[in-house]
Amino acid sequence: MASADSKTIPLYPIFTKTKRRRESFDDDLCKPILTKKKIQKRDKRPKKLEQLHLDLGQRDFGHTVCSFCGMVYARGKEEDMREHNKYHANVVNKFKYPVQVWKNERVVSEFEEGKIVKVIPDDGKKFWNKVCAIFEVISSQLGSATVPNTKDTQVFLYIKNKTVIGFLASKPLEEAHRIFFTGSTSSSIQCSKETFPAQVGVTHIWVAEKHRKKRVATQMLDSLRTHFHPRSIIEKKKIAFSCPTPDGQQLLINYTGSTDFLVY
Repeated sequence: MASADSKTIPLYPIFTKTKRRRESFDDDLCKPILTKKKIQKRDKRPKKLEQLHLDLGQRDFGHTVCSFCGMVYARGKEEDMREHNKYHANVVNKFKYPVQVWKNERVVSEFEEGKIVKVIPDDGKKFWNKVCAIFEVISSQLGSATVPNTKDTQVFLYIKNKTVIGFLASKPLEEAHRIFFTGSTSSSIQCSKETFPAQVGVTHIWVAEKHRKKRVATQMLDSLRTHFHPRSIIEKKKIAFSCPTPDGQQLLINYTGSTDFLVY
């Protein structure tokens, strides 16, 4: 037994129920995980879809230039394709050869694959309307906006499968300058100050792209030489050309067999 003099020690019951202090938590963490979501009504109207394209290096991706009609459009884009088809069809129609309309056509050369028709100043309006319609399209490729003068111009059209695939416009000429090369670049081309005799000038010559390097231009030049003057054949060295393009220069070198052909 403890002595009465001993210091009184406070005692606490260990079996008495006590309320456990509840730990405090962050209110945000105590929110229930599962919550009721608001039910939204689904829009049943069809959404407008847009066709997307990935640029993976494919050849037909992006903008391209039609080699025939010259229109720039985006392949695979529905609106551009529709506009190109419409414009392309209109251009193709301009190159259609109206056989039934041109009953009095002047055929100067015929081949297995086609024929060459000559149009002269005395021909009717329907002939020259076709010439001007074709020239309107090819002028952008030739880099020329000068419409052939119908007063003294003779035009040779190469026809294949009822379609014009070649165009040559010419006029009488008496003299021209001679061009010569001093090097291998375009800047090395010079033109003589003196003039030389000429008999005909080629103002424009054009061949549809897929028919090039198939002697179409050569056959038109041959027809020009034999049918421009009714009673004489023009020498190759007497043909002069107006501002030939680099491709045109190569054509003339091959045709005349010389690098010093005539220009005006």
